Amino acid sequence: MNRASKVEAILHAWLEFMALVDLNNAKVPSNEAVLSGVELNGNLVKINQSNFAEIKRKVSEETGQEDTIWVLSFPQLSTVNQGKSEY
Repeated sequence: MNRASKVEAILHAWLEFMALVDLNNAKVPSNEAVLSGVELNGNLVKINQSNFAEIKRKVSEETGQEDTIWVLSFPQLSTVNQGKSEY
């Protein structure tokens, strides 16, 4: 492996690590964590059809792609920052 390839591999690993750090540090104010038209029923998430269509439209506009991969994440901890709850 030549020197340039080693530097590229190190930079790539660092960028992947930084993306994980960003995801780990993501926070959402508690009042924004609830969306009308979305409900939990056991281990199912039910999204109102009009809400889903709007979310899908926004994602398509931002990415320029029709097909997307959807990921659902539940907050694992809640903290209080300056008197406001964050997930």
